Amino acid sequence: KAGASFLRSARTYQTRRFHFSLYGDAAFLPPDEAFAPEHAGTSMFFYETTTQSDGYVADRDVTSAYVMADVAVWDPLRVVAGARFEQGALDLGLESKIDLGAPPMALSQRTDRDVLPSINAVCGVTESSNLRAAYGMTVARPNFREVAPALFYDYVRRRAIGGNPDLLETKIHNADLRWETFLGDTEVLAASVFYKKFVDPIEQTVEDAGDGQNVGFANAEGASTYGVELEARVSAGRIAPVLSPFSLGANLFAVVMAAGQKD
Repeated sequence: KAGASFLRSARTYQTRRFHFSLYGDAAFLPPDEAFAPEHAGTSMFFYETTTQSDGYVADRDVTSAYVMADVAVWDPLRVVAGARFEQGALDLGLESKIDLGAPPMALSQRTDRDVLPSINAVCGVTESSNLRAAYGMTVARPNFREVAPALFYDYVRRRAIGGNPDLLETKIHNADLRWETFLGDTEVLAASVFYKKFVDPIEQTVEDAGDGQNVGFANAEGASTYGVELEARVSAGRIAPVLSPFSLGANLFAVVMAAGQKD
């Protein structure tokens, strides 16, 4: 098999800032009195403080192509292998729609190219049981909020949130080994172990700033996840024939995660 795909995503974001100033005795009044409409223009003033960094436009094009083959190496071993090429092009620029006289700011442009291999080997141990081993590489790209340097203020938590245009995409190595036994057409018992290695994972950072905090994003040195998973799906018809259209399923997994930070 071979194929290709194209995905475009775009976002336009704009926030506006306004500032209130109180003068004279109004500064000592309760808020509902100090900001009363009759004080506008006398002891209470209101003006806009929106800057060019309070808005951004961004678009990302992801072009990809893949090829794969499903090969019966020898009975009972079957191998499904392939590779996917992806090119992600990001254009990001700060652009306030409020101050139309402000000069345009330079676009931040980047293009990432990745070859993502995968292989899945299936061995039919018995007529109803398989042993599967798989490896695949995937990629996670930062979203627009994480990469755009425009600031957003969280008034509930009293902190400013801003992106990091230097963020790297995260490459993920996935591997798993799975044993599965089919009890019927819709019934299965399975147990598997899995491992994921993250290269340059994206983490949220928090720094104290004045009387609040600034939240940003950065690439960690690395991270890994591994664990075990148990799965069962059986027909409810085992309880009563009238329940045959229904099935019962259960899933249990245990996972361990570890991460390291860059200096």
